This record gives sequence, C-alpha cells and structure tokens, in this order.
Amino acid sequence: MSETRETNGHVRLATALDIALFVVGVLIGIAAVVVWLRSPAEDVTYMAAGAIALIVLLSRFPLTIPRETGDVVVGFETGVLVFMLLTQTSLIGPFAIWCIATTIANLSQRKVWRSRIFNVGITIICGALLVGVFAVLDPTDTTDARGSLQRLVAVLVACAAFFLADLFLTAASLAIEDGCRITDVVSWNQLTLGLATFVSVDTLGFLAAELWGGSSRWVVALLIVPIGTILIAVRSVGEARRAVAPPPRAAAVP
Repeated sequence: MSETRETNGHVRLATALDIALFVVGVLIGIAAVVVWLRSPAEDVTYMAAGAIALIVLLSRFPLTIPRETGDVVVGFETGVLVFMLLTQTSLIGPFAIWCIATTIANLSQRKVWRSRIFNVGITIICGALLVGVFAVLDPTDTTDARGSLQRLVAVLVACAAFFLADLFLTAASLAIEDGCRITDVVSWNQLTLGLATFVSVDTLGFLAAELWGGSSRWVVALLIVPIGTILIAVRSVGEARRAVAPPPRAAAVP
C-alpha cells in the first residue's frame, strides 16, 4: 500500500510539473503573438502560413529515444525557426510563428493529454531559449566571412541549448514519475548521438538562409532531398529501437 501511495505521489508531482510547463509556455506564447500582431512585419507575415505548415510536417519526424516508461522525443522542426531568424529583421515574428505552429502540431497529435500539453509548453519554452541565446551571440556585422562564421556558431550553440533543455526537462518529468534520478533516465550514448544529429539537421536552416540570401532563391528547394533523407532515416532508426525496447507501462508519460 505504501509503495502504491508513493507511486501515486510521484505521478501527481510529475503531472504538476507538466501542467506548470504548459502554463508558462502558453503565457510566453500568447505574449509573443500579441506583440507580433500589434506590430506586424510584412516580410514575416507572408511566410507565416508556409512556415507553420512546414513546422507541423517536420514535427511528424522526430528523433525518438525509447524508454521503458515513456519515449523521449525531440523534433527537428527548429530548423525552420533557425531559417526564419536568419532571414527576417525581427526576432519576435519568427518566434510568434513558432509558438503558433508548435501548438497546432502538438495538440493535433494522437497522444494522451499529458503528453500534448507537456510538449506544447516545452517546445515554446525551449524555442524562447533558442531565440534568446541566438540574440545574445548573433554578431552585428555578418557581411564578411568572419561574421558569417560567428553567426553559424550562434546557431550551433542556440540549437544545442534547445536540445539539452528539451531533453533534460523531459527526463526530469520521467524521473519524477519513476522516483529515480535524472541520470537514470538519460542515456549518455544516446544523448551524444541525439545532440549531434539534432544540431546537424538544424544547421540546414542556416544553409537554407545563406542560399535564400543569394541571387537564386529557388536553389533552397534542392535541400528537400537531403532533409527528407535524414528525417526518414531518423524515423526508421526510432522505429527499430522501439521494436526492440520493452513495452511501455500504462501510465501516461511525455
């Protein structure tokens, strides 16, 4: 009986954390969207529909790290956010679009309600972190090769910050529910592979922005093939891992 009560206590605490992250994320998202709508920028709004659709599409091809009690899932749609940050004059517009798109993507998934609200909150919070890190590290002058390299470094660090925050917040929720340490949830070998894959794919947003700034914007379309190949490969690896992983418990987890 005492073990059951302790388990229920862990579940309630993990649920409270998920709801808290959701509330914080929604408040941040609402604030960003309100600011954006009050000062609309034409060069952002005409891309909004396409960016939202692309983010929703890419969210269907995440990197999945299987766990007995629940998968740790990290998406690659941040590459679209990176592209918008590099091609638009304002940071608030791309972030507002990110908030709208990820909310649609996460709420429309066929998952339990805890997973959906947790993912809404965490993607907005981590997106805010990415934008903040990029804003701090982004050089003021990017006209020369040095400035372009510094901007690439800013993108790499910002994407790494997003991935680590996403992974450890998810792992924290799982660890609280399991009543174990966070280090017992995170596989360090999978963390290294996941971080390298995540950052590598998201730097394609940087490459797309560089091509977009050139004389022939249609060249950006050529990135569809490598991006599609990477995403399909990642999904196949995730499915293979889930096939050999132990079946999950019935409890709802993010």
